[in-house]
Amino acid sequence: CKTSVALLGTSASVEQIASARGATSIAVWLDPDKAGRAAGHKLSRTLKLQGFTVRSIRTERDPKFYSNREIRRLLS
Repeated sequence: CKTSVALLGTSASVEQIASARGATSIAVWLDPDKAGRAAGHKLSRTLKLQGFTVRSIRTERDPKFYSNREIRRLLS
């Protein structure tokens, strides 16, 4: 099962991280600006320390500007 969580900001809550407990790997994709890159690095580090395999997705545009088809391609 593939699940996605919208952070609506630059940090994940304890509940959002807990909802990923059944996952073996997680993709982190935040905005490409300075705040998004810093938050993505911090979140990836936190998830790795909890035992997840983490893949960072970096794009030139904010995730919200991609179509569903482009998102599926980036996540595969």
